[in-house]
Amino acid sequence: MKENGSPKPLFDTDAPNRSFFVVEFPIFPNFHEDDNDGGAIGGAIGGAIELTERQNEILELIIKNKKIAYREIAEILGINN
Repeated sequence: MKENGSPKPLFDTDAPNRSFFVVEFPIFPNFHEDDNDGGAIGGAIGGAIELTERQNEILELIIKNKKIAYREIAEILGINN
């Protein structure tokens, strides 16, 4: 980061408890949104994977309700805690 001129990362914590911390990496100042092609760097690793029937059921529930809680998913699918 230092070598390319990026700003220093910013660290934040819940002092004095120190139960978590957050690191913010500011965007490089010369970054231009229109110069970025987007997408993953380097592409997918290992190609497509096969999902299990259960994984597909979970994805379908999430697609139908993007705010669904994991407990609701478990209840609908009959999964015990």
